[in-house]
Amino acid sequence: MRSINGRFKQTCLKYLLASAVIWVLLLPRAAVADGINGIAELSYTHLVTRTEDSSGTATRQKTDDFFQRYNISLTRSIFPHLRMNARGIFESEVAKSTSDTQETKTTLTKISPYIDFLLSTPFYTADVGYHRTEEKQSTTGSAPTVATRESYNASLGLRPEGLPTLTMLLLRSYTYNEDRSTQNNVTDNIFLSSKYSLFKGLDLAYQAIYNDSRDKVTGLETTNLTQNGRATYATQFLRNRVLLSTNYNITQRQTITSNTGTGEVLFQIFPLASLSGIDTPPDTPSDDTLLPAISGINIGLTLTGDTRTRNVGLDLGAETEVNTLHVFVNQDISTIASLFSWEVYISSDTTDRKHWTLWQSASSFPFSLFDRRFAITFPTVSTRFIKVVTKPLTPPVVAPGVSDVYNILVTELQAFISKPADTVRGKTVQISQTYDMNVRARLLDSPAVFYDFYYWYTRTDLPAASRYILSNGLSVDHRFNRFFSGGARIAREDGKESSGRKVAYVYSALLRAVPMRTLNHSLVFSGRNEEKEEGKSDTHSLFLTNLIELYPGITINLSGGLNFSTSETGQKSDSTIMNVGAQIIPHKTMNINFNYSDTVTKQSGGGVEETTTYTKKGDLSLSYNPFKAVSLFTSLSIISEKDMEDKVIHNYGTTWAPFPDGALQFNFFYNESLKSENNGKDTSISPTLRWNISKSIFLNLSYQIVKSESSTQMSRSRNFNTNLNVLF
Repeated sequence: MRSINGRFKQTCLKYLLASAVIWVLLLPRAAVADGINGIAELSYTHLVTRTEDSSGTATRQKTDDFFQRYNISLTRSIFPHLRMNARGIFESEVAKSTSDTQETKTTLTKISPYIDFLLSTPFYTADVGYHRTEEKQSTTGSAPTVATRESYNASLGLRPEGLPTLTMLLLRSYTYNEDRSTQNNVTDNIFLSSKYSLFKGLDLAYQAIYNDSRDKVTGLETTNLTQNGRATYATQFLRNRVLLSTNYNITQRQTITSNTGTGEVLFQIFPLASLSGIDTPPDTPSDDTLLPAISGINIGLTLTGDTRTRNVGLDLGAETEVNTLHVFVNQDISTIASLFSWEVYISSDTTDRKHWTLWQSASSFPFSLFDRRFAITFPTVSTRFIKVVTKPLTPPVVAPGVSDVYNILVTELQAFISKPADTVRGKTVQISQTYDMNVRARLLDSPAVFYDFYYWYTRTDLPAASRYILSNGLSVDHRFNRFFSGGARIAREDGKESSGRKVAYVYSALLRAVPMRTLNHSLVFSGRNEEKEEGKSDTHSLFLTNLIELYPGITINLSGGLNFSTSETGQKSDSTIMNVGAQIIPHKTMNINFNYSDTVTKQSGGGVEETTTYTKKGDLSLSYNPFKAVSLFTSLSIISEKDMEDKVIHNYGTTWAPFPDGALQFNFFYNESLKSENNGKDTSISPTLRWNISKSIFLNLSYQIVKSESSTQMSRSRNFNTNLNVLF
């Protein structure tokens, strides 16, 4: 039997020979008719970090990392409607880390060939392909490992005119280690979908997903079949005075589990909605926002000092058991996945989701190279809202093999309940239904009076649960004269949650004044009174906003307001908010911004001690572009909080392109950022240089000095990085 090393070298040789054949035989014609291109990337990083704890004990660590990647892509038209796409990627990384006590060397090599044939016509498309990823890793003191995934795919798409569309995808994948002793999985996936517009306004859709996963090591086999049907209708009538939209969605999920050994079965939990937000601290995320999908959450390297926590979560619709979350990202970050630390928070607060409880302390979790996801596990909990919290990367970071370390985006969050196979062996079926209707009718034209009706209902049978929301509202908008306008709305909401029924009255009023083009004033009052089985609660707010343009290029905004709330427990929270801001543009090359905010919050009642807190923050920033090739930026922030020392943050930056074509670009940044844990502060100095040697060759050089201080330790890091990219 050949050794791991021998087999891997032979695979590398075969791959390089195949690449050479493609290059020699196909380049002359492909360069003219179709296309062949590639990229060679070489990078070297040298990082030295010295850490000293509160007792004076110091440690020193040095890391040298060399990374290379070669990527060749070929597109060739075989026939008028048949196209071949082929790609080969070879990556190699050698990292040597030296500390006070030991030296570690890690070698990582990855080979990833891919080939695909696509047949495309106006009526149908067909596709077949093969993809293989093989990764070898060896670390000092441990045996080398080889992980492989092979995938075969085929698809068919039909687009007949006036008839339902049809899309079908078949995928088989093998994931295994070298001797298939610890990992040997076979997965089959079938995806089928169809859409049809029966008539104007009515759209029908059907989707089926079949998954069969076989673990040949444990003998566990799991089969899942998910079918979903959806009908959507939207129309207008009575001369477009009434708008109606309605949607019905039904899903059946069937799971069959069988095994001859041991293992765990993951049952996916399908949420009602997604949550995402950026805030600090994570236990009171006042700006969490319900979104149709996770959006805009970047956990990549930040050089601006923005270390606020990144929150991604799910609204499960009802109290549901969960113990596993999968966080998907947009690229392979396996080389730096251990730098991310995740916390899990839960909440059953159906009102505003502001009362989160820490369930899983900060920990690192495994990252799947093939699926590009973190697998976050924690003790089983029953909750309606759940989220994971992490912070973006901050310098210094060694990130070879990562396509774009500055833009690591969270693309999806999935929830699961993991159960022992012997407890769930057999067949389970779950059916869930959701229906909603939205009606808006214009009753009068002047003043404009509208009636709005909204109904939403959902039901699941495993576990048995149902929820609904019924809302009836009346709103009015009116312009009194050329200067004044206003509006108001009142609505009653009836609903049923897992905790019982509820009734809420929602009301708001707006008065707007625009006496001249340079003056804009608005006064907004809003409130909500809610009654549930747990008790009564209410919130009220009054906010005044003024926007004034004193002179061309000088704009001032003044705003302030009051917030009053009482929870079901009788706890009261009163807040006073004041904001002052100004934007001054004395010249087209200069921009000055000033902002000041002052928030005072008083809490009392509900069996808690009366407390008063305040936060004052002032920001001053200046950007200046004296020449087209030069840009300067500076900012100063002062933060004052009760019972805490005042904090001052400085940030500076400059960009200089000395040549007219911008072939040489120099950047310099000085950034300070505060850390909530241990009253910490990070300071970084980072000069960078980019040289566009030609249209296809560019070189990046960067040097970072980072100082991190807290009440428990202090560390200093020096990081040098060079990166050369050659396009062909």
